[in-house]
Amino acid sequence: PVPDLAGITAISAGPKHVCAIRDDYTVFCWGFNRSGQLGDGTRTDSATPVQVAGLEDVLEIALGSEHTCGRVRGGSVYCWGHCGYGELGNGSFTASWIPQPEKVLNLDDAVEISAAGFRSCARRGSGQVVCWGNNEYGGLGDGTLLSRAEPSAVLGLMDATGLAGAHCALRADETVACWGSGVVGQLGDGSWDIV
Repeated sequence: PVPDLAGITAISAGPKHVCAIRDDYTVFCWGFNRSGQLGDGTRTDSATPVQVAGLEDVLEIALGSEHTCGRVRGGSVYCWGHCGYGELGNGSFTASWIPQPEKVLNLDDAVEISAAGFRSCARRGSGQVVCWGNNEYGGLGDGTLLSRAEPSAVLGLMDATGLAGAHCALRADETVACWGSGVVGQLGDGSWDIV
């Protein structure tokens, strides 16, 4: 068992760090912290849980390669950690480390979040999906290859009911939509392309 960690209601794991939500809606993370993805205000790795500073009422967490996002009650999203591809959604592409949560711009109605690599996505209550961060292979689904430092709508996706990773969604008609790199067939559409 992870020591000194009880009352946990949700957990999420990234490649090198893990975060958990406690029953008082606070978040604790542990593991690799080179980019401040543990959210404790430092860049010091931790083999035991540390509390994410200044973040309360958290309902969901999502972990990318070196960044973390949390959705709070009311629908706002906060991200922290590696910033360089816009994956924190704070308007910045400046290569830096943000070791404490910053609010994602223009997003106050998220009902679900996801993250993968150096990008993040959110599903709005309306069913629209927005993504931000690295768009090198079309992973934001906005029809471009331009990285975004704030949420950008996935084209043609207004009826999502669930997210998987940061490049697929379940739709209201119980079909699946995926976007981005399909070079190893992961889009499931029979092609090996970028969509």
